[in-house]
Amino acid sequence: MSLGLDLARESERSNLPRLYIDLLNQLETDREWSRSITDRADRLGYAPRTLTRACQQATGRTAKQVIDDRIMLEARRLLVHPTTTIDPMARQLSFSEAGNFVKFFQRHAGENPDAWRNRNDIKDTPGL
Repeated sequence: MSLGLDLARESERSNLPRLYIDLLNQLETDREWSRSITDRADRLGYAPRTLTRACQQATGRTAKQVIDDRIMLEARRLLVHPTTTIDPMARQLSFSEAGNFVKFFQRHAGENPDAWRNRNDIKDTPGL
């Protein structure tokens, strides 16, 4: 699963901060899904404030918001598979409990995961 960007080329031809591009690459390839800015910054070899400044420069959003946006994208991708239940999805996205994932999703999407599935009319149909 990819954002559809050649992130290496994108950083060369744009004025996006290299650290922001590195974070996007890390979010695409590192499936530990840590929501911690400190963990992400440490893995990239930078201070959390430096990571946040790069994200704000590139997007106007904090590093935490960029990370949470990527986790929400992955959560929605998992939710389109009607046989995927919340418990394994929460574990896959590194939430300690399904309830924590549901609260996270509710806070960011304005509805719980089941309501999102229902609103998007995702049913248990062959071929999905």
